[in-house]
Amino acid sequence: MLLCEIGTAAGWGNFLISFFLPLKVLIDTNIFLLGPVVITLPLIIIFTGRAVGGLTGGNISVANAYIADVTDDKDLNRNFGKMSVAANLGFIAGPALSGILGGTSLEEMLPVMAALLISISAIFVILFFLKDSKLCLLRKVPAVRRFRKFWDTKIKSALSSTA
Repeated sequence: MLLCEIGTAAGWGNFLISFFLPLKVLIDTNIFLLGPVVITLPLIIIFTGRAVGGLTGGNISVANAYIADVTDDKDLNRNFGKMSVAANLGFIAGPALSGILGGTSLEEMLPVMAALLISISAIFVILFFLKDSKLCLLRKVPAVRRFRKFWDTKIKSALSSTA
């Protein structure tokens, strides 16, 4: 979860940096089917930030897995419901908040700064307040033979079920 959130913050950080870069044209061409194409330095930095954010994305999937690990069976449906409500509220409130912040004198820079601040806050919450999951399969296996033993078990159980 920490890796996902650090990647998200790095993506927003790249986006914020792109506002301060000079508008230097790197590629200026005319493609027959597309028309004029102009690629600038800030655009490359935005694409790089988006790629980093996309590669490390998966915050909701990891959060759902964490909820499944730390929740008792009787509270599982309720906690997944809370997670779903929170995610859906984020889809509604996020663009609304971005529109409100974008209407200020800082224009499109303020929503990016707010997203970066929220992401950095989430990193600190994960680091200092999120308890470790009670379920970790790899802790039960000695560190030296951890992966071999894990895969051997899976292969043996798969072979025994086909026989």
